[in-house]
Amino acid sequence: MKKVEELIEKLATHIFGIIDADNGATYTNEIEEKTRALAELITSKAHLN
Repeated sequence: MKKVEELIEKLATHIFGIIDADNGATYTNEIEEKTRALAELITSKAHLN
């Protein structure tokens, strides 16, 4: 479970980094893909608890 939490945190940090770098408009597809992956990880974690 700890590895899943670490992955969630790293992915969220990466997404925020892209947005904070003001490249949000440039990397819209990447942000969308990574946000969906993040949502799937969070959902999977919730089902494990």
